Amino acid sequence: MKRLLINSLSVYSSKNNEGNIFTFSDNINVIESARNSLGKTTLINLIYWTLGCEIVFGQWQHCFCRVEFKIGGNNYSAFRTPNDVFYLQSPNDTLQEFAQLGEYQQALTKLWGVNIQLTNHQKEIKQARPAHFFATSYISQEKGWSEFFSPPFNHLTEFSSYKTPLVKQFTYKTPQYLIDLERDKLTIDDIITEKTNKNMVLEQTIATLCSCSEQNNLITEAEDYAKHLSELQIELDLLTLKRIETEKRLKIIRAEKVEMEADYQFALSQEDDIICDKCGTIHKNGLSENADLSAHAAALTHNETKYQTEKEYLIAQTSKLSQKIKELKALHPKQLEETIQLERESLIQAFTLQGISQIQTQLKQELETHQIEQENAKKQLSKAKRKNTKEQQIPNQLFISRLKHYADKLGFSLKYDKIKSPADYNKITTSLVAAGAADKNRSILAYYLAIYEMAAEYGSCDNLPPLVVDTPMQNDQDTTNYKSILDLLFTQANKQIFVCLINDGEILKTYSNLHRISLNKVLSTEKAPQAKNKFDAIL
Repeated sequence: MKRLLINSLSVYSSKNNEGNIFTFSDNINVIESARNSLGKTTLINLIYWTLGCEIVFGQWQHCFCRVEFKIGGNNYSAFRTPNDVFYLQSPNDTLQEFAQLGEYQQALTKLWGVNIQLTNHQKEIKQARPAHFFATSYISQEKGWSEFFSPPFNHLTEFSSYKTPLVKQFTYKTPQYLIDLERDKLTIDDIITEKTNKNMVLEQTIATLCSCSEQNNLITEAEDYAKHLSELQIELDLLTLKRIETEKRLKIIRAEKVEMEADYQFALSQEDDIICDKCGTIHKNGLSENADLSAHAAALTHNETKYQTEKEYLIAQTSKLSQKIKELKALHPKQLEETIQLERESLIQAFTLQGISQIQTQLKQELETHQIEQENAKKQLSKAKRKNTKEQQIPNQLFISRLKHYADKLGFSLKYDKIKSPADYNKITTSLVAAGAADKNRSILAYYLAIYEMAAEYGSCDNLPPLVVDTPMQNDQDTTNYKSILDLLFTQANKQIFVCLINDGEILKTYSNLHRISLNKVLSTEKAPQAKNKFDAIL
């Protein structure tokens, strides 16, 4: 399994002329400080912010940020500017610019091979964003020790109930046939919902017509509406054409004025007759000739004013007509009109009890057909899920095995009969044999380590993100438990790990394989020139 490796973070504030450059190891990175609130979490979140995650953290969003990262031996750079312009620099130094965050996110997830599909609130299956990708391996200080997959990123909930499908796909590669069946079922569900709603409209209309003794009046009203709307639309089209023609005339006049003014000024600068430099013809340059030029210029100015006034009048009339059309449409039963149009029936023809009944009969037949398709799709999907569950048995065994391994290392016990797969993340803390707060923290860490290794073996993503553990000294871990946490983290192999902690001067002395970053301030004036140089490609 390849890894997404973070090589460095460069930050530059042009506002304060401050900056810094942080370099990282491919293995264990310790971000330390003597106390809280010195920038450890901020440094981590700046990396994520640069890589397409949405985070609210004040002044830092006014900085230029660059993250250099590596995939499969190839080096890339991602840039994010204070005005949210994004750049991606490839190994051959090609610089791609993105004006929209969504396009930038798509480019990154494609590059990283994030093969995770989630369902949004509109029941559409969409590609997961970088924030969801990083949520699989970020235990944040804010919520990470109490809620799974809840880093401080905005818009995670744009996907409905994202956590379970996220961890399932992160740890196990979902077969394409299963994704296709799920998408087909959602499509059929949408069709049924649409036609059911249309049928309800038609039923309401039929009820209205059956109870109405003035059906002919309704037909007459529909005819008048269609006629009036047509007349207004024709008038609007004519005004629009006239306005376009007026704008063309204005453009010609203004171009001629510029040319005439240049000729007039040139003539005034000449004392003698003017010889054409192209054909050699001699032109008079007397008072009468200059007067003619001046008079022509005045006529052009007059016409410009005339057509500009006409243009403004036409714009005002066009706006009034557009408003009339809008108000007329607002008075008409729009929902019914759209329904009938979709069924390829004219409004007037269908505005009868007979016409609407015919449409409803056809609609009910289509609805019955789609309901049969829906049932078949449900059966196929259910069968495919059962098959997939069997295929997941061996990967799930690996997960349980690694979870037990890490639980033993961290000194706690779980009721493993209640935990069957990574999707049982909410059962981790409730299945503790001992249920102290400190035990819960260690069980959360063990879970993240276990799913990381399962993802490396069976996951759907081509590359794994770094594992970030922010402030593991939570809920009064005693010295023994805290050391067991650090011993476990600092002996991990084949993982890039970031650990944020407070160093009391003693805790890290026994560890030698660490890349340590000591913080007392994220940015400094002294490092500003060096940091600014990192942005030469975009500044």
